[in-house]
Amino acid sequence: MNEITFTEYFLKEFPEFEAAYHEHLEDYGELLAHVFYGDDVCLILVKLLKQNNDKQKLKRLFQLLEVMAVEGNEEVQNVLQVSILEVLGDDKEVLQRANFYMGEHTRIASKEIERFWGRD
Repeated sequence: MNEITFTEYFLKEFPEFEAAYHEHLEDYGELLAHVFYGDDVCLILVKLLKQNNDKQKLKRLFQLLEVMAVEGNEEVQNVLQVSILEVLGDDKEVLQRANFYMGEHTRIASKEIERFWGRD
C-alpha cells in the first residue's frame, strides 16, 4: 500500500479528516504524507491520548497504524515511524497510553524508535 492508497483507505475509515485533507491539498497541491499525518492526524491522536476518553476511536486509529506497519510500503512505514511514532515518544505519558492500543508491529517499530533516540 503506497501513500495515496493508504490515505484513501484512511479517509474511508475516518471521513472526519476529509476537510483537513482537502485543505492540505489546497495548501500544498499534492499529498505530502509526512505533513498531513504529522500535522493533522498525529496532533489529533496525541490529543485523544491525553484526554483518554474516546477509547473506541483510539482503537480504530491504532488499528490503522498497524495497517501502516504491516501493509504499507517503505514510504508509508517511514511516515508512521517519523511523523507519528517519534512524536508519540516525545511525551512519556502519551507513549505509555499509546502502547496499550498498539498492535504488535506498531509496538515493535515504536520500541526501535525509542531505542534509537535513547528514550527506552
